[in-house]
Amino acid sequence: MTLAWLPNAISILRIFLVPPAVVAMVTEAFGTALVLVLIAALSDGLDGWLARHKGWGSALGAVLDPVADKLLMLAAYVTLGMLEAIPAWLAVLVIGRDALIAAGAVWLRWSYGAYRVAARRISKLNTIVQAGYLLLVLAALVSLPVPAVAVAAGTLLVVLTTLGSGLDYLHAFFRMAASGNVSKENES
Repeated sequence: MTLAWLPNAISILRIFLVPPAVVAMVTEAFGTALVLVLIAALSDGLDGWLARHKGWGSALGAVLDPVADKLLMLAAYVTLGMLEAIPAWLAVLVIGRDALIAAGAVWLRWSYGAYRVAARRISKLNTIVQAGYLLLVLAALVSLPVPAVAVAAGTLLVVLTTLGSGLDYLHAFFRMAASGNVSKENES
């Protein structure tokens, strides 16, 4: 029996963690939300490691993993923004970046048909920073000793990596369109 399905199962678990995490935030059960987001963040690393190091990657996993990431990040940032636990403009920035990337992907598909944009290194860093910031904010909301300067620094890091990764994708989209080499884009 093979365990090659395990990364996909972990990604599906992460997707199923999103609704209870949002409910926990809305009901101000921030300790529960913290645990759920921590499980999601750690399992994101685990499924990626298994896919890469055990050779258990799949086409389904290539879709499930980023979907699980985006669902959690967008749901958590929107929810915490609405609860005024994070600045609303920060939630708008995170959502705006993802909307820009989605619009670029739709534009490439519409303009060129099939295309491939490899995951960008800065985007992977951005996901880690955004998840870390969520954990930091949730920890502060459950009255763990989180210095205000750490939250401020986290906010700045989210802004920088969100803007940087959004601009990096935009640059990649335009570079691909200008070169006409849409289907063979690699990590830069």
